[in-house]
Amino acid sequence: MVFYFQLDPDVSIITGHLTETFGKSQDGIFKDIQLGDCLSSIAKGSAASNTAVISFKPVEGDVETIEEISFAELHSRVMKLASVLKESLSLGLKQRKADVNTVDAQSKTNVATYLNAGINRVYIQLACMYLRLTYIPMDSNLPKDRINLIFNSFEPIAFITDDTNVKIEDIETLTFTVDELLKKANAADIPAEEPLFKGMENPLILLLFTSGSTSPIPKGVPLRNSQLANRLSWQWSTESPLAGITGPSLIKTSCLFVDSFTEMFGPLLGGRPIIVSGTSEITSERLVTDIEILKRLISQYQITQITSVPTQLELWMNQMAGDGTAFKSLRVIVSSGQMLPYTLALKIFAVFGSGNLRLLNLYGSTEVAGDVTAISFDSKEEVSKAAIQLSTGSLVLPVGKPISNTEIYVVEGGTGSSSKVAPMGLEGEVLTSGAGILIEEPILTLSDKKLAPTLSRNYLMKSPCFPRLFQTGDIGFVCSKSENLYITGRVDDVVKVNGVKISVGNVDQILAGLDRSSGKFASLGATITLALEKGETSSQLVCFYQTSGNKTFTDRDLAAIVKTHLMSFLHVIFVEVPTFPILKHSGKIDKVKLGQNYKTGAYEKRSIVTSATKRETSDEREVIRRIFARNLALSEIAVENGEPDDNADFFLIGGDSILAAVVISELRKKGYKVNMNLFTENQKIGDLLDALTNVANPIAQSSLNGSKVPFIREFQPGKTFASDSALDAQWRNLIANILADSFVEFEPMAIAINLNRETVYQIAIGRMKQFEVMPGLLFVAGFTLSDPNGPLNDLFPEVSAVTLGYPLLTPESPGVSDPLYQKIEEAFEICNSRAEKLEDPSKCFSSAMLGARRLNAGNDIIQLLILIEESLINGAKRLGFNAIRSINTSVVTRIMSDELGYVHNCTVNIAEVFGEIGVKTNQTEILVDVVTKKLD
Repeated sequence: MVFYFQLDPDVSIITGHLTETFGKSQDGIFKDIQLGDCLSSIAKGSAASNTAVISFKPVEGDVETIEEISFAELHSRVMKLASVLKESLSLGLKQRKADVNTVDAQSKTNVATYLNAGINRVYIQLACMYLRLTYIPMDSNLPKDRINLIFNSFEPIAFITDDTNVKIEDIETLTFTVDELLKKANAADIPAEEPLFKGMENPLILLLFTSGSTSPIPKGVPLRNSQLANRLSWQWSTESPLAGITGPSLIKTSCLFVDSFTEMFGPLLGGRPIIVSGTSEITSERLVTDIEILKRLISQYQITQITSVPTQLELWMNQMAGDGTAFKSLRVIVSSGQMLPYTLALKIFAVFGSGNLRLLNLYGSTEVAGDVTAISFDSKEEVSKAAIQLSTGSLVLPVGKPISNTEIYVVEGGTGSSSKVAPMGLEGEVLTSGAGILIEEPILTLSDKKLAPTLSRNYLMKSPCFPRLFQTGDIGFVCSKSENLYITGRVDDVVKVNGVKISVGNVDQILAGLDRSSGKFASLGATITLALEKGETSSQLVCFYQTSGNKTFTDRDLAAIVKTHLMSFLHVIFVEVPTFPILKHSGKIDKVKLGQNYKTGAYEKRSIVTSATKRETSDEREVIRRIFARNLALSEIAVENGEPDDNADFFLIGGDSILAAVVISELRKKGYKVNMNLFTENQKIGDLLDALTNVANPIAQSSLNGSKVPFIREFQPGKTFASDSALDAQWRNLIANILADSFVEFEPMAIAINLNRETVYQIAIGRMKQFEVMPGLLFVAGFTLSDPNGPLNDLFPEVSAVTLGYPLLTPESPGVSDPLYQKIEEAFEICNSRAEKLEDPSKCFSSAMLGARRLNAGNDIIQLLILIEESLINGAKRLGFNAIRSINTSVVTRIMSDELGYVHNCTVNIAEVFGEIGVKTNQTEILVDVVTKKLD
């Protein structure tokens, strides 16, 4: 077990063992070890003659040793190589006028290394560490454009490679091959006597570029000696679950990932041998995927430790078919990089047995030098004992307790200074502090993107040696009994689907809780759920799954299981995939590629249906059904099986008011004369299809069926409740909140310019203040079981929609502090100027703000929006205005304006308008319609 102490028994703060040196440090810098000097210490000690590195190559279906190197020999080669490298870089340093005695020069001087053979990585990286020379590791897994991006952004002083086919285009830099450097080193008589950047207390060791499996945006993560040394010194300590492990460790992870550093130098600089490829013929990704090569390596070299991500471990378990004989030398399997599933942990012990094997579960990220917590399991009984059942029914394993000089916090209320540490057992966002976290922020290398800050002052610390705080982005809790940390999701996995917030991982957790040992779901394999874009502002949950053997269940069976745990508005599409796309350099599932494959139809398969039952795509009803299916993001196989089913409720299988408007727009383009009342009169797919194909029975006007009746009421600020200022303020707050929530969550333009919720709230409050002395209209609406014409305040809890309008020439809303608001008004004025001129602008009213809460049935929203907008039009006419103008920024308001008789004036790309006036948008095209309705 990891030695730790608990700072407070009631709250979720857990702290790893503090080393004496770190505990005395006021800046939180670990100063015990210089990694660049570790090899020298081993080579001068009793282990000098011990084996350090064994390199191998493939030979006719087997593996053969190329060379076995002792620590003394490795040290000699590295020191001579460091001398040659130091001399070779001298010219470049002079040209750059770099002062090698300064911290700034050390941080900004780096070499890029493109190395496929593991033995070359050992030589070059150890030489760089001794010289205190930062290196940027690259290999064949890195795309060409990413390599050029790195060179353009960081201007390496030199490029070192073992692949002569790799060229850096249009960039002048010193270039060396590993062979020529080693040849010079072998001929050298004098090893390096001192580092290139001497006297550096905390040098930058490497710069990693990573974007994980969920985003294509690369970021540069600088890692210093203090961070990496703390992680390795914990591994070498007696408190580590790896203490006492001897024997060789296999090096198989791509150098692009931080796990490759700890995988290689954890055992090597701790005095244990490592097994590496001596040729580029066996790359890390081949070691990851080829189970036969893995078997031969482990058996021949009696390997005791391997490190991998759970996705790859799962593949190995399936390929081994329960036979772990070839792996009997293994003493430790390290799981890192992803959450370790409970079922996989049990499967590992089922294959390898208990007693001699330890399963180590690590948790962390690149930004924290790899790992911040750890827990080990020595049997399936320990796995079962540690698992906790979540509310979703699934079992989750702990990630353990903090490693040395590390502190973990679980907080609620966000991550600002007002947040609080959550009580034990309650979920919150996971933060960490200590020796392993970043000193500098990650560096984003795409100029048109911004990286959210992850470092802040540690206002939660109980000790001065924890001054910086890092946001992991994970959600979790600390168990009050075991005081272990459990991770249950990601902050960025929380999405809003049909107005309901959900962590997409909940779906996988529910399915992970199914009994797969036998019965219906025995053939269900791994699952990955993503939230994919649907329409302008909505998302669709898609669960991808694999099967083994004969499939014993249907998608409907999975949907039925999930439905028992989720709200009815959360519809999940299930898609079977033959394999998950894998990031070859890490073994993780490539979620970006998975989503792209789905969107491009890569997973669409047509069912084999007899000619007697096959639906003809020329049938008008089925053509329309396909329009619904496409917009509901259903798969092709689901369509061929007749989905969406006639009995399915459009608003319970992923539909909402925005999607309804999109469907209507598409139907209109195909010549159907339909309006929004189509969805107010019908909810089931079959009824919608009947209405669209039954020409003799045109769609009727809304009958407002149901036990609840609609109400549309006017609210006059300062007048409706003139004698009760508190009640007046309460209504203003309600109205402003509805508008603010609606705008920032569902309004495409507001989302594109990152409009702040508080700004919308202030705009609405300011407008209501104006209405006290200026003309203006404000209507509230909803559905009620009581009298719709009774006292307005009785309807307060049931207000669901708000619309607000005023004369076109009304001044800007007062009291808005955000300068972005003035830019929005300026942009709208430009849009208005491009439409046809009004006969008398003073007689024109503006339909300015429309907002709605999500109701429990999507057709109610459509009904309510149409009715409330009609009330605004009638109100403007009552006040004597002869026209009303609107700028429609969403598909819903566009469809509504068509139905209410607005005339289209012009379409404007408001993104370009914002660009012209200095406002940044996250989209290059945001089309808005300027429309006008004459009031007879």
